[in-house]
Amino acid sequence: MQHVRIVEKDTDGKTDKSEFRSEVWIKEGKIRQETKAEGYTYILFFYEGYFYTYYSNKDTVNRYADRKYFNESGAQMREKFLGTKVRADAKPVAEGVIEGMKCRVYEYGTVMIERMASGAEKKDSASAREWRRTADGVLVKLEKVNEKESVSAATKDVPAMKSRTTEKVTVKNENIETNIDIPDIMFKIPD
Repeated sequence: MQHVRIVEKDTDGKTDKSEFRSEVWIKEGKIRQETKAEGYTYILFFYEGYFYTYYSNKDTVNRYADRKYFNESGAQMREKFLGTKVRADAKPVAEGVIEGMKCRVYEYGTVMIERMASGAEKKDSASAREWRRTADGVLVKLEKVNEKESVSAATKDVPAMKSRTTEKVTVKNENIETNIDIPDIMFKIPD
């Protein structure tokens, strides 16, 4: 499949946007993620309990124990690409077609408010919408919005200050093929 991750972050009116595109192959407990950058190819493997990174421009391979380099396990990486099972609190809200695939659309969200004794307040909220293939539940698209808002306590000399950060993450999995034969050579670490 082709995996696209777009992150847009707005902090008090200043916006940053990044886009990350890669090809992903998954077979049993093995994962290969290949990303082409300007002048080189970066390949991330997960194989037999270890992560491996390969940079074609350096022709080097590095090996990392599960969770030691990426703060995620191989299983979590697989879930990042394919999605976890539909959350228990997700509500089906619609059906539609994305990339020619019939999908069911789910929504879910959370809000947490923390009030300090000083009068300061922090609010974190997250909302998400997922499109999942009706046939097998594979994640086709995810739109997630995280908002963090804080208001400092006012004093007689300093008025309350408000800060807001909004992060929108869009994930799209395109050209998804399942139940195909992927040759084991695709997961071979370069010599």
